[in-house]
Amino acid sequence: MPQNCVAIFCAGIIACVLAQAQSFNHVAVRDRAGRYGCRHSHAFWLPSRSTRIRCSSRTGWGSRTDDAVIEYNKKYCREELGFTEKMLDDLSSHTNRGTCLTQEIGVVEGRVNFLKKRLDLKRSEMQKIAQRQPTLLARDNVAQKMDYLEERLLLDKSPLRKIVLRCPSVLTMSMGNNNIGPKLNWLQHRLALDDLALSKMIQRKPQTLSFNVDTNIEPTLNWIQQRLDLDDAALSKMIQRLPSLLGYNVETNIEPTLNFYIQALGNEKEALALVIHYPSLISYSLTKRLEPRLREVQDAGIDIDTACLTRLAKYTHERWHVSLASQMNKMNKVEN
Repeated sequence: MPQNCVAIFCAGIIACVLAQAQSFNHVAVRDRAGRYGCRHSHAFWLPSRSTRIRCSSRTGWGSRTDDAVIEYNKKYCREELGFTEKMLDDLSSHTNRGTCLTQEIGVVEGRVNFLKKRLDLKRSEMQKIAQRQPTLLARDNVAQKMDYLEERLLLDKSPLRKIVLRCPSVLTMSMGNNNIGPKLNWLQHRLALDDLALSKMIQRKPQTLSFNVDTNIEPTLNWIQQRLDLDDAALSKMIQRLPSLLGYNVETNIEPTLNFYIQALGNEKEALALVIHYPSLISYSLTKRLEPRLREVQDAGIDIDTACLTRLAKYTHERWHVSLASQMNKMNKVEN
């Protein structure tokens, strides 16, 4: 057989195979559409690769997505993921940018099933993740990000699962500048952390990955180090114990709280030493906890020392009032 005839014969076979595959794809789409009550199944047929213009084969056509596709995804999100009508309306107002509602038929289901299997999620947990971070269902590189986090932070399924449940947005962050990879490298260098220490810190506060290095993390670290007169090792130890400090605002949170302890004790050196020893003291609300309890102590005439302030900050509501009553009884016994 001449060589050109062989080439034509092979091309014909390939064309037949591709045609069968496309036909199967349409059938699968129609089956999924029918499962959610969409009768006009032809509306869900995927466009051939040659007709896709600036359109992922999985993310849909944005504002050009067929209304029937959006309705199909709405029904799935409502029935399987527990989305409220308000949530769906909000997503519908952004379909021009591409959301989970504009994904091709079956894509959202596939991503949901992948996440449930990969992270061993219950249905209620998957619903919580999807409702908090619906943009996650419009991303097609989630598996790569999970692989990266597992390798970079020495994680297995269980801690990765906890990270995603606490901060689903971590899977929507890019790997580029000022995001996951560079941010982890910067933190590890600045705080002199080994891989295990870095992993433990991120597991304690995965939201750290959402903080901006230039506008938040670096200025906050510099301020804390200078204000508390810490060397690099002491600063690193403090941040590892309370990673959420990296997300606190200096002017509206950290500085006013430090001033509270200084004024309450009347001794700056002693107050700063207390906060260094117990970094979590900075995390409590001034208006809802610290200031009201200080007034109770002052009204009761109880001496204010570091032990009193530690109880004042850390104790639960019930334990605090038991402690307050106990201190007042002791004072009454002494007076009598």
